[in-house]
Amino acid sequence: MNTGYVKLHRSILTHWTFDDPEDFRAWVTLLLTVNYRTGSVRVGTDIVTVNPGEGVRTQRSWAYLLGWSVRRFRSFLSVLEKDGMVRVEIVGKAKQSATRIIIESWADYQDDVKRNGNANGTQAERERNANETRTKREALTEQEGKKGRREEDNPPNPPRGKFGTKEFSDALKKMGANESHVADFMAARKKKRAANTETALNRFVSQCEKASVPVADAVRIAAGRSWAGFYDTIAEEFHGEKGGRKTDVIPGV
Repeated sequence: MNTGYVKLHRSILTHWTFDDPEDFRAWVTLLLTVNYRTGSVRVGTDIVTVNPGEGVRTQRSWAYLLGWSVRRFRSFLSVLEKDGMVRVEIVGKAKQSATRIIIESWADYQDDVKRNGNANGTQAERERNANETRTKREALTEQEGKKGRREEDNPPNPPRGKFGTKEFSDALKKMGANESHVADFMAARKKKRAANTETALNRFVSQCEKASVPVADAVRIAAGRSWAGFYDTIAEEFHGEKGGRKTDVIPGV
């Protein structure tokens, strides 16, 4: 959508978003992306009305639009909301939900009524904008329908910072794992040439959650047996400890 325009007041020059190029780009992108007139969008099995100054997308789609991770997008959105610049609503249900962003002062700056007496406007240009907005929204909806809905917390693919052994180790410590247990666990991973990627960390944490084993205890048990990852027997040993019986298990047996 490369036609049409929005009004940008000169007061933006003294606003906090102007101080950071990324924040400013994100805010202007939101202004350029929300609807300028009433429309509708499908969210799951529901048809949701989208008023002027509003936009409805999944959080993953909003983050992708800005080239950010979902976590960074949520943080930025929270600041906008606290500053009274936007309101946020969740529409739809469960995994088929979406986030409605409402620009609070949209009507003050973008109202179609020309305060300077110019009533002609650019209606033809606005019609083209509306068509392009609908086309882009429909294409996105179709694409998401084919790929299926993913967890909202899965980040898109913007550039990420470095993630390696130190970050893997630090993350385990932040989850409560003992420092010496982490050191032994990481030594076992190094010996077995296990990759210390963010994906590997997320998989380990997910396995702990599914087995109802705290990450700290999983690391402790794995370190004691020189294991480089999560085994079902870790859960058996942990729950055996909680039940008052000490198990002595060997992986694969």
